[in-house]
Amino acid sequence: MRRKKTHGLGKSIIVLSIMVLLGGCISGPQQGQPGGEAPVVISIWHTLNAAEEDVLQDQLLEALAAHPGILARLKQVPDEELAWLVTQAQAGGRGPEMMIASDQTLLQLYTQGSLRPLPGAGASVPETAREYFQTDGQMIAQPWLAVILTTEASVGEPAGETAGEIPDADQSIPYGSLLGIAVSAHQVNANNAAGVQTVEDILLSASTETALAQAGGRIRLIHTLTTAWSNTEPIPEGVEGDE
Repeated sequence: MRRKKTHGLGKSIIVLSIMVLLGGCISGPQQGQPGGEAPVVISIWHTLNAAEEDVLQDQLLEALAAHPGILARLKQVPDEELAWLVTQAQAGGRGPEMMIASDQTLLQLYTQGSLRPLPGAGASVPETAREYFQTDGQMIAQPWLAVILTTEASVGEPAGETAGEIPDADQSIPYGSLLGIAVSAHQVNANNAAGVQTVEDILLSASTETALAQAGGRIRLIHTLTTAWSNTEPIPEGVEGDE
């Protein structure tokens, strides 16, 4: 019997193997790595206090170590000045991709066209929390952290001044101070949208929420309150008005 010629097939396999090896050798460094493309920088303007900012910076640095193509840059701004400063920055084609501020400030920013709506935001928090970040049927921010008032306290009084228990999540829950996470209507594009989503996921992660809650005396909102603390437990020590 005559043997089939396989020389051509062998050469093809060798050439293909060389191409694969060369492809692995010449592939450049990843984005954010030395020699690679510049990382995407996500600017976050916030109204947290200094202690909370330090904690948030540490949390972001740790979490973004797994995402070398993304950097987060924090800027602390007084809550009463945030809306005006964002408007001025956006008028010049600049400004933050994300904002963390009180519900009143974020509603002002949305009204002036600075924020994009966030359909589905707050799906896992009590309805009473979502209402603070809704306008015209649109969610304009992700409810994030709050100072919870006791069932006996009236809205506007600092938490912790009256004894009480945290109610069930489906009950009417009075809030003293709420913070939300919002996204710019102008600075987010196809190049940085994935980075914004990654940073938002980090901000809403349990470890970051817990650290911020402990630093600022707030209670997490992303999970229903009954998963954070049982309604049979008193308000944790240190959860008091922080502003």
